[in-house]
Amino acid sequence: MMSEADYRAIEEAVLSTARGRWFLSEYARRIRATETDRILHAIESLASQRETPLAVSAPTDGFAAIDALPLAERLKLTG
Repeated sequence: MMSEADYRAIEEAVLSTARGRWFLSEYARRIRATETDRILHAIESLASQRETPLAVSAPTDGFAAIDALPLAERLKLTG
């Protein structure tokens, strides 16, 4: 397991370049999309077990608050 100091050093190195910041941003976006799909499928599965189905749709701006956070903070939420 990586120590907190090692993690911070790697994070700082990656965030120090435009390409690294882009990579981490894209990674966070993909993780969010995957997690959203997984949660929606779980909700749909639960809803299909009910007598009265629930309407489930993907959030349009549900991640606006997360997207407003600095990249390092957003990555902590996905990790």
